[in-house]
Amino acid sequence: DAEPLADFTAPMAEQLSFVDFSKLRHFLTMERRPIEANWKICTENTMEPYHVPYVHKDTAAGQPLGLHYMVEQDPIVGCAIDIDEQPHKTARGRDICLDISARYLLLFPNFLFFIYFGEDTHINVMLNRPVAPGQTHQRRVIYQLDGARPDEDTIEKWRALTKDVIAEDRSMV
Repeated sequence: DAEPLADFTAPMAEQLSFVDFSKLRHFLTMERRPIEANWKICTENTMEPYHVPYVHKDTAAGQPLGLHYMVEQDPIVGCAIDIDEQPHKTARGRDICLDISARYLLLFPNFLFFIYFGEDTHINVMLNRPVAPGQTHQRRVIYQLDGARPDEDTIEKWRALTKDVIAEDRSMV
């Protein structure tokens, strides 16, 4: 008796209406060893903003908690931030950081979309899959939205940043 999948995913299609899916260009896939945490905690961590200024001091310190707002459109929940200023370098002096406008959206129960806006607007698609009560497998696939593939140096910078963000989150969950 489930509703049609297109009906269930319609709110996400609306949230992503600005994306020209014919131009999506894959540039990075990341799968790591299982996280020693319940999948619900991992999922909650990726869709709420209150941990960002504390846990991500080196990767997203320029995303102040006060600028985040909640996104609720059943079955979607998450948060977003709109930053007008240009990104600044974080404590580690990175060229690339998450101090940019973003959307962190969960399609209930465990399918996540992170959209980062800027010079190289891209979307992270992530699935939190339970392995055991205290273990979660995460698979993250990153796509460029404009159809262009970033150069290898940029891809490596995004890989390093994403790895650091995942490590910061892992230590918390």
